[in-house]
Amino acid sequence: MKFFYSLLSVLILTVACSKNTLELPVEVEESPEPEQKEIEYFPFALRVDNIEVDIFQAVTFKLIDSVAKDEGNFFSFLKYKVLDSLIWNVEGATNKVHLVEHDESGFGVKTEWGHNFYAPGEYKTYLKGYREGNQVVNDSILVLVNTPKDKDFLQFSWSEIVAPLTAHIGYVNNNTEEYHFSTVSGLRDGIKSISLNLFYDKYNGEAYKSAPADLPEQARTVLVNYITSMYGPEKYSSESVDVLSIYKALFLTPLLDKEVVKIWSTPTANIALVKGLIEYGRPARYSVLAEPIYK
Repeated sequence: MKFFYSLLSVLILTVACSKNTLELPVEVEESPEPEQKEIEYFPFALRVDNIEVDIFQAVTFKLIDSVAKDEGNFFSFLKYKVLDSLIWNVEGATNKVHLVEHDESGFGVKTEWGHNFYAPGEYKTYLKGYREGNQVVNDSILVLVNTPKDKDFLQFSWSEIVAPLTAHIGYVNNNTEEYHFSTVSGLRDGIKSISLNLFYDKYNGEAYKSAPADLPEQARTVLVNYITSMYGPEKYSSESVDVLSIYKALFLTPLLDKEVVKIWSTPTANIALVKGLIEYGRPARYSVLAEPIYK
């Protein structure tokens, strides 16, 4: 019996020890938190030569290092190489402008560029730079664009048009839109006129032959909306009246192979939207023609 009790005691003791062993707390070694890398911001900023301009007046933007003393140094542009991308854009515009480019041939940066604003308003322009997925550059400039009060059509005065019809001017917008405007102004056979033309950069020159079939109608919409925003609704439309007869009564420039679509009138100018005929396999083009009021 003593042996039995002794054996039973050993079993109880063993079970008790086992139980105590299972309940001992297990120490878990905590992994150190990953060290957060501090984001390095860069003092790159925008500068502009004029914060208030008229429509179609060129504005020059510059990219600078706001704390550097070596701006203009031949090698100073290399500081921008650390960025994965640097973007400039105009609020509300369709496209953005990439100022820093990395490709197989190397590295490039645009530190100065011109821009034309076509319509009056306040335009906020942004500069944003990125590195390793973080935004490290942030700046903005507000540009105020006015409609000149002493002009007859867009930025032109009839009194200033004295040369032959050869002054062709393009107005860059850095592809912030799919198109850009150009004007032709001057005298032809003693007649003063200004033409506003629209060109899609992707389909310029010979590429216009392969343009989508609806591209001319897109151009028509842009031009109608633009002139309407500047001078109000048209006075005459081919959808409701005989605009050809009205054109002949108001304008002196021969139409040749063009059709009249709409006519606007202001106190100092008559304005017509005209459509060129299809030729040489190219889609028709729309343009705007303005002349002084003669009668």
